[in-house]
Amino acid sequence: MVQIAIVGAQYGDEGKGKVVDYLSKKLGFDAVVRFNGGANAGHTVVVQGKKLVLHAIPSGVFNSKCILGNGMVINLDGIKTEFQDIKNAGLSTENIFLSEGVHLVLPEAIDSSKKDPLSTGRGIAPAYSLKATRTGIRAIDFYRVIKGICCDEKDPRKETIEKYKEFFKDYSWLADHVKDTDEILDNLIKENKNILFEGAQGIGLDIDFGQYPYTTSSNCGFDGIANGARIDPRKIKVIGIMKAYVTRVDADGSSPMTTQIDDELGHFIREKGQEYGATTKRPRRIGWFDIPLLKNSIRTGIDILGLMKLDVLDGMEKIKICTGYEYDGKPIRYKPDGCYIRNSKPIYEEMAGWKNTRDARKYDELPEEAKAFVKRIEELCGRKIAFVSVGPDREETIVREDILDEFLKE
Repeated sequence: MVQIAIVGAQYGDEGKGKVVDYLSKKLGFDAVVRFNGGANAGHTVVVQGKKLVLHAIPSGVFNSKCILGNGMVINLDGIKTEFQDIKNAGLSTENIFLSEGVHLVLPEAIDSSKKDPLSTGRGIAPAYSLKATRTGIRAIDFYRVIKGICCDEKDPRKETIEKYKEFFKDYSWLADHVKDTDEILDNLIKENKNILFEGAQGIGLDIDFGQYPYTTSSNCGFDGIANGARIDPRKIKVIGIMKAYVTRVDADGSSPMTTQIDDELGHFIREKGQEYGATTKRPRRIGWFDIPLLKNSIRTGIDILGLMKLDVLDGMEKIKICTGYEYDGKPIRYKPDGCYIRNSKPIYEEMAGWKNTRDARKYDELPEEAKAFVKRIEELCGRKIAFVSVGPDREETIVREDILDEFLKE
């Protein structure tokens, strides 16, 4: 039995979906579980040239059971669209299950979030706020309405549930996908099945360990698995995913990004990497690779790493790596605090660039300069890189089998 979590080690959009899809196919996972976030996430997966963008449903839908854990918040209309897109791609939706504890993103939450300049406008933060104040509506409440099960007369949310009865009927087909996912996961573990946990966004946006208050509303890393999927996390191995550079997307560009590139080079990387939000379509801000950001993510619990989009840096004469931060000319310790980080400056180390990585299918086939870049990241952060992506398709993922095998044996 193998339990692996894939989490974002930067600000999200790192390419987690590709690694989830790859491992699901290679290792034969019996279930893929999303444990946090909602439709503010975006996973773009390309298989045999076909692109499918998923926002809430785990990208492991190609190969195994998909569980939407209780740590998520779900927009019924968005789920309806994703189900249809999956069917249009010739895939089955029979193995997609929603935890009874998933909270619903209701229309009022979406309207509220559109007024927040830091929001994606998907109603995520208001839905989590309702959850925290114990006034939210969950998938089990929706299920009871559809199945005609009477509401508890003493439930303080009774009036709200009654209000949405007619609205819920438009999604009655989804009720059969609402399951006791605790039992499903328990049974999978008892049967020694392989389980993959898929995080949304990145740890730089984690509500507790990200750059607060410029964060999302859930726990994005290892810390979110126990609560978001209701499972004992002690046997879970964690892979952190990162790009060869850093991207961040927000409504007005007000969130901190120490290594941001504002000149033509930033525009070049954005266009070459097609760095536009999978959910919002907003242009992503571009920055050099940020070691302090990565090390902060590693501290939350990451065992090995995957490096995505190395090919986007092909053809550049020089590559920069941020090795630390400074304030008033003096080195400072990284803190996951937005105001603190905003007033810091990057300390850079410069490395030679490389010409072409797209043709490489084995690690030894990469240019020496590219391998030096990978090695330097490993040295600076103290973790091995097991995956190197040199293109969008599944076949353009280089796997360092010795590192991966050692990781799986531990």
